Amino acid sequence: MSSIRKPVILTPVAKPPEVPTVIEVPTEIAPLIDAISELKEKLKIIEQKLINIEGILTPEVYDYFYDESTVVKGKPKTYRFKDEIGRDSKNGYIMNDGDEAIYIKINDGAKIKLKSGELFTWGTPIGRRIIIRKMEVSTESTSSQSFRVFAI
Repeated sequence: MSSIRKPVILTPVAKPPEVPTVIEVPTEIAPLIDAISELKEKLKIIEQKLINIEGILTPEVYDYFYDESTVVKGKPKTYRFKDEIGRDSKNGYIMNDGDEAIYIKINDGAKIKLKSGELFTWGTPIGRRIIIRKMEVSTESTSSQSFRVFAI
């Protein structure tokens, strides 16, 4: 004869402990817990600022263009940054090291006059927010005018 087994029903011997939703804290350590909570919030803010700074300081590119050159009336110098560094320039400067004015024309726009010793920047926190694909440098001077160009 076969025996039929009845299902066994288990009943818990003890209930699991209830987790309190509110933890009572002795009043003497409550200020310490508040200070720790404030410190955690400040650390979160600092962490976010560090992440933002890291994003700014991490280089986007590793190559750049630099040239020290001269220009004289009737013989302008043209830079096509895509040919030089493989992309348009987002950041850089041109410095007039000559004794007389030079003129820069950006992306075939109007001429901008740079007097002796003047610096034109773009893309930096204090520079103009412009992307330059082409820059032409010229002068009205019959004597050679020196300048420097740096672009990334």
